[in-house]
Amino acid sequence: MMNPNASYRDLVGKAELAWDLERNAMDNIAKDSGIDLDKFEPVGLSIHFGYKFFGLSIYLAERKKIDGKRRIKNVSSNMSFEKFQKLLKGFTIKVFQPQVKWDENFEYEGESSIGDL
Repeated sequence: MMNPNASYRDLVGKAELAWDLERNAMDNIAKDSGIDLDKFEPVGLSIHFGYKFFGLSIYLAERKKIDGKRRIKNVSSNMSFEKFQKLLKGFTIKVFQPQVKWDENFEYEGESSIGDL
């Protein structure tokens, strides 16, 4: 459930995001979306974008445990891409063809400049 997923599966990978920590960005996104932070803790994001499209969903953990577990819900945010972008220090997405399995078929040699190839 928590792994990135797209129905296309053209390329697969992971993302890394660095916040502007002084702004407590995840809480700001939740507040901007009208989330009650006394009831929910923002614990994750789902970011969708494409040609002229940006969508942002927030994963929220209930602060109260039920049967020993905190339940997680996913709700849509209406935050614009421009506002979201101002909360970031950096956002890196690395995607590869599905057949590239690093541990089985490939060994990464590090970053190179085109002139060194």
